[in-house]
Amino acid sequence: MRICAMAIVLVFSVTVLSAGGGYTFRNETLDIMHLNSETKGLNYPAYAPDIAAVGMGGLQTAAGDPYVNMLTNPAVLANPGTRFQVFGLQASFPPSTFEAAWYLGDHMDEFMEAVSLNDIMDGVDAFLTPGATMQERWNALNQIQDGLIFVVDLMEDVTGPPDDPQMHGFNVLPGFGMQYGHWGFSLYGYGQAAFVVRQSPTLDALAAVDIPDNPDNPLKATASVLQVLGILGAGILQDNRTFGEEVFPVAFYLSYMDIVGTAGYGRTVPWNVHAGANLKIINRRFSMNRIPVTDYDEIMNNAFSDLSKSVTGFTLDLGAARKLPYDIDLGLSLQNVIPIQTLSDEIDMDFVQHAMAYDRVDGKKQVDADGDTLMVRYKRPVLLNIPYELKLPFVMNLGLHRAMNAHWSAGLEWQDIFENDSRYQSTAGRFRAGTEYRQPLWKNRLTLTGRVGFGDEHVSCGLGLNIKDKVYLDNAYAWAPWIDAYAIYTQIRVEL
Repeated sequence: MRICAMAIVLVFSVTVLSAGGGYTFRNETLDIMHLNSETKGLNYPAYAPDIAAVGMGGLQTAAGDPYVNMLTNPAVLANPGTRFQVFGLQASFPPSTFEAAWYLGDHMDEFMEAVSLNDIMDGVDAFLTPGATMQERWNALNQIQDGLIFVVDLMEDVTGPPDDPQMHGFNVLPGFGMQYGHWGFSLYGYGQAAFVVRQSPTLDALAAVDIPDNPDNPLKATASVLQVLGILGAGILQDNRTFGEEVFPVAFYLSYMDIVGTAGYGRTVPWNVHAGANLKIINRRFSMNRIPVTDYDEIMNNAFSDLSKSVTGFTLDLGAARKLPYDIDLGLSLQNVIPIQTLSDEIDMDFVQHAMAYDRVDGKKQVDADGDTLMVRYKRPVLLNIPYELKLPFVMNLGLHRAMNAHWSAGLEWQDIFENDSRYQSTAGRFRAGTEYRQPLWKNRLTLTGRVGFGDEHVSCGLGLNIKDKVYLDNAYAWAPWIDAYAIYTQIRVEL
């Protein structure tokens, strides 16, 4: 799942000041600004990926495990059989997601006690102290720079840049099922969660300030320090330097879970075409909410904590397959032919714009009785409303597969031909290619399979172990388009 970047333009205007004399500040709060984003359409299918296929670039329409493939192309049920999957579980673990969660948990003192922000303000106070020596100002600049390390690291490890926030997420899919003759039945659940920690305008502005390494240029050094003071000063609520919540990053999550029951049937029809259909009953649950700063250390646990909105409906999948010349298998699947009710929600995000300027009357800078220049720190609250719609899209896939020999096979696929699925970022990302090689071991009791593929415009790879055709262990390393990052996928299936 890819959470769309918010259409926010927050102007951060901080006047660069010249040095000389003291400064006296006053705060002024401007009227709240209301912004409304366009509705974000999230078109996610009831998805049942096979991790073996993920390692091959995502090939699942014309080839693959018969049980798993009946969930994506029910035409495989035209080949009768008796199989029972008593246990199945798969999950994805994007390393960047867990690194971000650990970083937030390890730095809770930064959000609860504002350790680095207070260090920065201590450096500002020391630099602006009347009569401070050159060495004291040098030390003050170094203290400000040290405090900014956290701001920069947070952007690199967690938030990403403001115009392209970094997505984090994970998914899990438990399930079981069976095939008996030409009939297939399954019950599975698919949960996917994503969260974004969006850099606050305050921290974004701080990261952009150029703090000199030394005070050799007094004008530049003073201007930079006053920029920092103007940015952070407006966020201080009390004289004891308590920072308002708008100073810190804003985090929110978007999660959904599908509980799906399927009943399918397949037969061979004229012209030696294998055809099949799956009736799917889906209960889809959806939640989107803001995560308070105090819960950043539990950000992973919050993802599925409140799946408050739900809808239940049924839809239909259709599939066809045919053997072509040169031993090529052709597969076609039509998923979610019957529409299901859309789930809608919205989230409100509040920010604060800060700006600093000279206090002027008739265009002239004002000075108080002590000769200090009068400054104004402006603060404008901004409330952004973002509506969402979660839909089950119609998806059409077309694939080719060829067994080169008893051990080696390869395939090509075009997924989501009509481009209704929000998981894909481009047309090119919908084209897939992959291959696998199966090597029997230990008197054919084990089969080790290596896989490589290309999908979502990225290379993928995988490794599988088949134990006596009863236990299947599959792992893959592939691009996860819903978070724009690589993820580790793993799966275990036990069959009778």
